[in-house]
Amino acid sequence: MNGERFVRCLNGLTNSASTSEVSGRSSMDCIQMCSRTHDCSGVNICPGSMSGQFKCGFTVGLHQGDCMDMSAASQPSCYYVQRKDKTVTTTTTSVTTTTTPTSTTPLLCQNGGTLNGNQCDCLYKYIGAACEKHARDCSEAYDNGKQDGAEEALFIRPTGAPAPIKVRCQYSWGGATILLQWKSSISNFNQDFATLKAGIGDDPMVGNYFVGLDSLYYFTSQADYELNFQANNFEDHIYNNFTFGPESSSYAISYDQFSSGIYGDGFAVSPPLTFSAEGHDTDGCYAAKGKAGWYGAGCTGYPTFTDGNFDWSNGNEGTVSVDSLFMKFVRQSPYYDD
Repeated sequence: MNGERFVRCLNGLTNSASTSEVSGRSSMDCIQMCSRTHDCSGVNICPGSMSGQFKCGFTVGLHQGDCMDMSAASQPSCYYVQRKDKTVTTTTTSVTTTTTPTSTTPLLCQNGGTLNGNQCDCLYKYIGAACEKHARDCSEAYDNGKQDGAEEALFIRPTGAPAPIKVRCQYSWGGATILLQWKSSISNFNQDFATLKAGIGDDPMVGNYFVGLDSLYYFTSQADYELNFQANNFEDHIYNNFTFGPESSSYAISYDQFSSGIYGDGFAVSPPLTFSAEGHDTDGCYAAKGKAGWYGAGCTGYPTFTDGNFDWSNGNEGTVSVDSLFMKFVRQSPYYDD
């Protein structure tokens, strides 16, 4: 991001010290404006009143830590992005006595990594000084050299995730991470909230599979992603910077722009789009529709998790019956914590 390093704070929270606000064309536009301004220490990013427009609220001055002085945002899809070079850490000085070691412990490479001088050369699946960490997404595995166009099941660990998750990787076009694959003919996806929060299926290469709502949040909070909703096998629908909020926002959907798709923008309903299911029905939409999914005002929306086909809105043309769906993510920015 223009050489600057940023950390993204939780969805639904913004910095209360915002001093000025302008309109931007995307979240990256807001971040780049902050990056070009010396005094800017971060930016609150919220959807604007018009489609394709964002409100950029800038802050100035030094931060005393990451994501401090946050308050509830006006919309659950708002969030704050903080410049790391505008953060100071308070430390205390103490006097200690140390013994200088007589030898240096050699670096031990893990997970099949090999020692090359004083560093480890890792397999594409792993990162870290000692290859001790899983790749954060399939795009990172692609960047690490896995660019043969193949597909495989891979354990990844998004930033902040409590444990690795198993996903389907496609090593083409920058490395796509598939977090959901569903066909109405295979099994019933209309499950309760606890099941959908944790995930469905053990093998992302076979049958219906979903990583879980929490994993969607961790995954889309670590970088900007392009999402391809691939409906009815091969019909692509492209969204820029598509994110899911935390559980406290009912996993609210936010995106910068709908780029293309033969069926139209399936999420062009009154925001916010929040998740409803049996056991988590804050807006009453599960009771009204009987199917789990994301719904907007008046319970208009999409029961993504269903026991049969569902209707995908294509604007003025009506709806299209969808019997299969893949959610494919390709990273479009550096990781926020890099």
